[in-house]
Amino acid sequence: NRLEVICDGGIYRIFLNGVLVNEGRDATPDEGFIGIQSEWAECFFRRLELWPLGKFKEKQ
Repeated sequence: NRLEVICDGGIYRIFLNGVLVNEGRDATPDEGFIGIQSEWAECFFRRLELWPLGKFKEKQ
């Protein structure tokens, strides 16, 4: 599975395998630290990458 979280100002969009699954507006704060958590179970991540907006290049 591929999870993409795009945050731009107070707007965020979450995509799972290319499908928009959640969206929000007026999120605060709109800058700062990133926290990742799971509820009720362990969660493992592989290839966690952070990119500035507009800098990610999809591999062909």
